[in-house]
Formats: sequence, C-alpha cells, structure tokens
Amino acid sequence: MSINALPYLNYLVFLFRQFISYFYRLALWNPLSVKFERGEMSTSRSRCTGPTLPVDTVELIADFLFETTYLADSDAEITGNTFVLPRKPSWSTVAGFMSASADLHRIGMERWVRMLICRSKEDLDIAIPYFQWIRDLRCFDQPPLDSEYGTVLNQFVRLRSLSIDLHNDIHHNERQFSYRDIFTSLPSSLLRLEIKNSHGPDVKIIAIVKRCCPKLQELRLGRCNMFNRTPACQFWRSFPFEHDSYISSDGTDEYASSLAQELAPLKRLKTLQVGIYLIPTSVVLAHRIYHAQEISAPNDFNWQQAITLARHAPAALAGEAIPPGLEPATADDLIDLLHKPSSEPGFSRQSCRFCELEFSQANIDAESNATRTLKVLLPSLAEVQWQSWFTPNHLGVSSRSCHL
Repeated sequence: MSINALPYLNYLVFLFRQFISYFYRLALWNPLSVKFERGEMSTSRSRCTGPTLPVDTVELIADFLFETTYLADSDAEITGNTFVLPRKPSWSTVAGFMSASADLHRIGMERWVRMLICRSKEDLDIAIPYFQWIRDLRCFDQPPLDSEYGTVLNQFVRLRSLSIDLHNDIHHNERQFSYRDIFTSLPSSLLRLEIKNSHGPDVKIIAIVKRCCPKLQELRLGRCNMFNRTPACQFWRSFPFEHDSYISSDGTDEYASSLAQELAPLKRLKTLQVGIYLIPTSVVLAHRIYHAQEISAPNDFNWQQAITLARHAPAALAGEAIPPGLEPATADDLIDLLHKPSSEPGFSRQSCRFCELEFSQANIDAESNATRTLKVLLPSLAEVQWQSWFTPNHLGVSSRSCHL
C-alpha cells in the first residue's frame, strides 16, 4: 500500500465507525423494533415491525459501544509500571443498550464482564457464572478474614491478565507472623500476572506459576515496602530491620542466578519485573539524614546516633564530636523515618549529587549484570525491570533490555 492511500484508508475507517454509530443510535431510538435474522434471537414483543438487523451487525454495534481503552496503571507516569489495564466505557454509555431487550442485554453482558474488578472473594463467586467471558481481572486487597482465594481463580479458564493485591499474605497472632497462601492455583490460559504489595517470598508465587501457567509472557512481582506503605503496616512495624530483604546490593549475581533457575520452566516469559532495589540499604538513611544537610554520608554510621543528631543537632553530623545528653533514637523513630511520606516526585539520578556520586554507578552495574545473568538462563526474556531508588518518590522501575 502506498503512503498516498493512507488518507483514503483512514476515511474508510471513519465511515465505518459512523455506520456503526448510526445503527447504535437507531437501535436506541426504537429498540423494540429491532429484529434479528436468526431464529434463536428475537425481541421481547412479537408485533415488531421495524427494520431487520443481521446479528453480525448487532454484534458490531456492541463491539463499538463496549470498546475498551487500554491504559497503563494510574501511577505509570510516576512508577514506570507498564502493566496495561483495560478500561470500560461508563455504565451510562451502555445502559440503554443493556436494557433495550433480553437479547441485547445478553450481548452486552458478554462484553461488559470481559474486564472485572473484584474487591472480595464474594465478588469472585458472583463472577464465576460468567467465567467463559472474563479476560482481564483485578483483585484488590481484602480484609484478613476474607483473603484466601484458594482454587477459585482456576475456574476462570479464559483469563488472560490478572492483577492481584497480596498485602494480606501474612497471618498474625499475639506471638508471631506466618505467611499464608492467598491462592493455590491459577488458570493455564494466563498470559500476564501482576502481584502487588506482597510480603512473602517470591519463590512461593513462582512455584504456582510454573505449575499452572506455562504460557505466561509477563510477570510482575511487587512488594510492600517503605516507599509504598505510609504509615508502616503491622508487618514492617514488627520487622523494621528486615528491609534488606528487598533493598540491598549484596549477592546480586547469586540472587539473579537463583531467580533465573526458578523461572527457567517459563519458556515464553518476555517481561519480568522484580520488586528488588539493587542498591545498599544504607542509601535511605544516607539520603534523608546526611544528604539532606548537604554532606556526604560516612561508609559506616550508627543509625540511632544519626537520627538523633539529625533531629536535635544537625550541625554535628559533619563533625566527630557528639553533643552530650542526647538520647539514642528508638526503633519507632527509625520506622517513622523510613516510612515517612516522600516529597520527591521528580527524583532522578541527577536530583541528589551525593546519591549520584555514592550509589549511582554501582547500581547501574548491579542491574546490568543481574539482567545479563537472567537472560543467559531465560533466552525468551526481552526486558527486566528493577525497582529503582532513582525514580519519582523511589516508587518507579529501571528497565533493562536483554541483550547478550
């Protein structure tokens, strides 16, 4: 096709959409007059005398009316998360079509439920009768008593995309925390999976994915962390010294190799997002205490002393003398500092010259090396995304293309 033909093609597309829009308006103008050519579909009144519409035309009208737009996560501009979620038209746009007749309601319902948002297991139970139509599903965080899906998700046999919030993947009694399995199986049709706000080890989720989802192309493993949980949740209030489980520069090559071996059975995996920051844990206190005072952070520092000085004698951070009479900071002080609301919506590698000097290059090298390690064992991978300190509010990702 020549480039000169493109305007004519666009015009034909425009005419086609006008044609569909016209029939849609016609159906709403006198919906009870709509008749179908196939015997199994008819209007609710036998005396209809209106124009005959082929079923295929009615289906095209429905496709046009219920057309979804594919938008990235609402925070994508800030976080860099490119997990795309379909968005339905508003109910007011489709209400006339849905209420015109039983036949049109059935046609519309098939399209309306293709993308669903569920806020409880009860919502999923209600959705099960429509399982053959549902393609995209988003499950929000739930109260602890209602947080186990078990094998329910496995019933959605045509599901393509699933985004699920696992913040309640922990059980807490008066003595201890324990991890719980929110789901134990997934549909084999799944192509894209996003996990949000989990606390448990990724290996448990990966084990289910390997067993159930051989066609998976996109996997995003998100964690609850100090940047997206303000104030701190009960888990992080109980374990304020365990943040190195997701923000650390130690053993990155070994971690990448172990992760690749776990994911090796997923032969079609193209996109992987990991909820890990490949940067020293000390970057947070270094930036919020020392860099905020326009001074470099020492290689080793005592967090109790540093927090106390930042609060009561910031000038002393640059010297060796410690003012007398200062009480050391408590664990609660540390929690409040780590989980304080971020006020750096434009943060990047150039935002803090101290972070850039002390951490940037080592972070780039760690991400590049870990990505190469993953690519060697996962040849299908095209992109790996790591959580990145050098992003707005430290919530975004650093994307690495996979090239050997």
